[in-house]
Amino acid sequence: MFGLQGSALPSPLPLTASIDTRAPLLRQDPRFVSHQSETFISLSMASSFTDPRFVRAASHLAPATLRVGGTSADFVNYTLDYQRVHYPCVPNHDYPFPMYPGLNFSLYALEAIVNFSVAAGFTLMLDVNELTGRDCHGGTCTNTTWDTRSLRAFLSHIRDAGLAVDALEMGNELWGGRGPFVAQDFFVLSALLDDVFGDAPGRPALYGPGDDCGPELFPIIASLPGRRGFSFHDYPLNRINDTLNASRLRTVGSAASACLDAWNSGPRAAGVGLWLTETASTYNPIALLESFQEGFFTLVSIGAYARTGVARWARTQLTDANDAGTGGCFTFGLLHPHEDQWDAAADYWVMALHQRVVGAGVLNVSAPGGNSPALVFCYCGVAPGTLAVAAVNVGATPVALSLVDGGGAPLRTAPRLEWVLTAPGGNLSAPAPLLNGAAPPLRLQSDGSLPPMPPAPVPAGGALELLLPPFSQAFFVLQAASAAACGGTP
Repeated sequence: MFGLQGSALPSPLPLTASIDTRAPLLRQDPRFVSHQSETFISLSMASSFTDPRFVRAASHLAPATLRVGGTSADFVNYTLDYQRVHYPCVPNHDYPFPMYPGLNFSLYALEAIVNFSVAAGFTLMLDVNELTGRDCHGGTCTNTTWDTRSLRAFLSHIRDAGLAVDALEMGNELWGGRGPFVAQDFFVLSALLDDVFGDAPGRPALYGPGDDCGPELFPIIASLPGRRGFSFHDYPLNRINDTLNASRLRTVGSAASACLDAWNSGPRAAGVGLWLTETASTYNPIALLESFQEGFFTLVSIGAYARTGVARWARTQLTDANDAGTGGCFTFGLLHPHEDQWDAAADYWVMALHQRVVGAGVLNVSAPGGNSPALVFCYCGVAPGTLAVAAVNVGATPVALSLVDGGGAPLRTAPRLEWVLTAPGGNLSAPAPLLNGAAPPLRLQSDGSLPPMPPAPVPAGGALELLLPPFSQAFFVLQAASAAACGGTP
């Protein structure tokens, strides 16, 4: 076993988790783990979307959805030209808005983003310019008319060119998604989609409001035609050590309880979707988002929201690049250029492993022990009958995890495959993890390919307990579980 470099490890803490292997709690969309890119960054780095190394690095996270949006999307002007633009960073998202009075979304940028999404195996959501034409300063607007002329022309081009845009999202982040125009703007955009697309198969879905959860909007969204749904954001942790606090991690997802309750009260059954279109542990401090610690939040948040039926969980930001090929406005991009190659943030590897080992079924897990530093989640594996267990240990003491089924019978945990991520030398600020204790830390290859990521195999007859080293993020595939919930024969 491996642990903190140069330290003697104390005896493991025992933890027993009960997994209901009879039937899945639900089946998650294969694009559940998805990604967000701020609009002005996406426009500034449009040519980087054509970099085959970036495409390849992103493709390891597919299938997924790329949501291009954020506050800057509210004010863009869509142009039917092929202009290449670069927008400098703004030090703070200060009011009054707009951040960029002349923020143009050209066909060059659109086609670069669409082509990237298709090549990487993503579908595309675009946040629309809901505040364009409105004189908005300091939280008020003196002009209540949304100028949709450039959006209409843009959507007509998308239709005529057959471009793959899967969904549009309402914005209005200036007022947390609950501004005075949100309700009427849903009807405006729905009517615009009727005019441009009618009932054509390529008609994008309509989501919104793309910020705070406003359950009062569900009846409006449910009344609209076509594919539609609600979208919201979640940045739940406030301090850098919250990601090492098991009690705080257990609350991840609770901020959306009102939204989930409203969704489950009728709109869900009526076919209204629910997407989390931006999330990370926090928007600040950036040092946390760049570090190994962010992986604790990422694994836990994915597990917590997978249980709810939310169809998308989108990590902020996919990249922080710009057209100069250097780091851009945010330094916590999941993928970012460094010297002559693309590097990945530490929680990239959590998402890449999730996409590699997790199947569609989400299983119910009960792990009594509120004082344990470990949190446990379970999914069907990719192969029929197998289980994929995802877990974190945010404490300095190892955890010995025992697994039983809903009736208390031990699960067959061997043979199994293990992928355990730890911080090099115990440095939780490190930007890249070790896999199964082996140096060097994980890094993308120069062409954007994954490095070798072999699991540590445990043979039949091996240890039945799953060992979580201190401060670890782990995936285990139980090859002989024969779980009925996952197509196995008990």
